[in-house]
Amino acid sequence: TNVFTLEKSTSNENQDEELQASSHLPGATNARKSFKMNYDLVLQNIQELNIVAGEGESHVTAVPGGAKLTQQSSIPLWLYKNGIVMFSGPFRSYQDPRTQEFMQDLMDGFFPSELQERFPNGVPFQVWTVNEFSYAHKGCVYLI
Repeated sequence: TNVFTLEKSTSNENQDEELQASSHLPGATNARKSFKMNYDLVLQNIQELNIVAGEGESHVTAVPGGAKLTQQSSIPLWLYKNGIVMFSGPFRSYQDPRTQEFMQDLMDGFFPSELQERFPNGVPFQVWTVNEFSYAHKGCVYLI
């Protein structure tokens, strides 16, 4: 599976992080009052979802003059201490209700609803866990 960890934490302090939804954010009325990020559960469920989405399987793709075997592309996903980056950005804070819904879908074992229209049959995730680091700005992370 496509799961990469930069550094393994020796304590459980960074495994789960409780975050409160800000009431001033758009859509916060529908957000959960309390959001608890469980990195281990997300990684476990992504491994299972990747199998269902056909990770590593080859497909025949038509090319001029014939066909070739190709593998399904994957979605790059970075898990930080304070949020995520998917594809090439932007950074999405865990305090954002949309990010909470995305991560809750993964923790519940479902392909995220916000991606279902674009990828109706699912798509594998290529995950980098950098949850020991807080995202600060593009190209820079801080250990906090």
